[in-house]
Amino acid sequence: GQLIGITHQNQAASRLSGAEQVLKQHHVHHRHLIHHHRIRIQRIALVAVKDKAFLDRFNEVVEASFAKGKVDCEAIASELCVGRVQLNRKIKAITGRKTTEYIHELRIAKAKDLLERTSLSIGEIALKCGIEDVGYFSTLFRKSVGITPTAYRNR
Repeated sequence: GQLIGITHQNQAASRLSGAEQVLKQHHVHHRHLIHHHRIRIQRIALVAVKDKAFLDRFNEVVEASFAKGKVDCEAIASELCVGRVQLNRKIKAITGRKTTEYIHELRIAKAKDLLERTSLSIGEIALKCGIEDVGYFSTLFRKSVGITPTAYRNR
């Protein structure tokens, strides 16, 4: 009878050690997943930092081109050391918008800022936003904002 009792104890111990092994493996696997997830998050954060740096540089180049007058996407791409197609893909991936749409948004944001902060004429603001034709500028502004530049300033 004593031999049977020892055998049962051994079987129970072996079942327990089997369960412990499963738990250990699960724990190791879980730690691996957490580590893998951390690395992915770090990679995503790094991509976001790179994208932000690229977008900041793009914004600077576009802003400078506003001052020159005409916005030339080919010249902007060249200054950023990418092709026109790659520039479009990258801007679309980062902002979710086409390059021309994003540039338009930058123009409107600049116009709003100048209307709020300065007493420049609408024509001067249009020029600072890279648009020579004040009528065209007013039309674009009204389509985007819902009111004319003058109404925006006076609100």
